[in-house]
Amino acid sequence: MTSDNAVADAAAEAIAASVKDGSLDKVIVNNDEYSMTYTGATNAGVNADELTTVWSMQDGSESRVLKHKLNEVLRKRNPDGSPKFWIPGMPNQPPEQKRGVLLCQLHQDHENREWLDSIGLTGRTCRKKTLVSEFDVETHMLNRHRQENALIQTALERRQREEERELQQLQLQALRNAAPTEGRGKRSARKTEE
Repeated sequence: MTSDNAVADAAAEAIAASVKDGSLDKVIVNNDEYSMTYTGATNAGVNADELTTVWSMQDGSESRVLKHKLNEVLRKRNPDGSPKFWIPGMPNQPPEQKRGVLLCQLHQDHENREWLDSIGLTGRTCRKKTLVSEFDVETHMLNRHRQENALIQTALERRQREEERELQQLQLQALRNAAPTEGRGKRSARKTEE
């Protein structure tokens, strides 16, 4: 028995056990048809009954996948050969999920919310508040809020250009104010030499 078959067999056994207790409705694993039910919200227009939950063996995070893709997902491997995902009935347990405390930039409680509203993102909010790192925040913005992120980047670039222009104006004004004083002193020195 290969490791792929072992994972598929474990998945099939877990699903078969759930079918017996009535908690599943329909899924296909290793060409064997089982029944499976999922009660929950829809995801991107997909009927919730077509989804099942798997857990990452890397960080313990939950993912919902289409039932007909379950076998394909369970066959994915880490470089060391261990399974990438876990479902109940498989050996071991996934690690406990690490939850972060960073907010999506569009979260209602984010520190820059007032500025975001001022650039036209009023009403554009996100409930995500468990991001682990700044990298995750940026990736989340790029993948989930592409248009909003583009607007934020444009506004930041515009603000930076305005600040640079303002600084250049202040420097130019300082040079103009300093130039006549230095010039008068040099001209007077030349006149006295003549």
